Amino acid sequence: MKTENNRLAAPGTHAEIDEVWAVFLTALGLLPRQMRAAYLLHDIFKADWPEVSAVLGLPCWICRRNVESARRQMQSHVRARRTKNQDSHDEYADPSSG
Repeated sequence: MKTENNRLAAPGTHAEIDEVWAVFLTALGLLPRQMRAAYLLHDIFKADWPEVSAVLGLPCWICRRNVESARRQMQSHVRARRTKNQDSHDEYADPSSG
């Protein structure tokens, strides 16, 4: 992974941990509000479906659908970010490209 000034971060360094956190927060922030709330309540805070439903005032099936969609969107964002980082790394590592 690269830091802001285009240098590779050593695995497990603060820079790499900060980047992982930033990717997570960015992906989370891209989710619609109800979807984000359902995802956080169920997958992060481990609330059961009736609890999530009660907090959000939505039927359980909608909460489940929102969480499933949130998972897909989060994974898609992370995959896209990895691909982008890999492409950037390849360009940085190969002096003949560019």
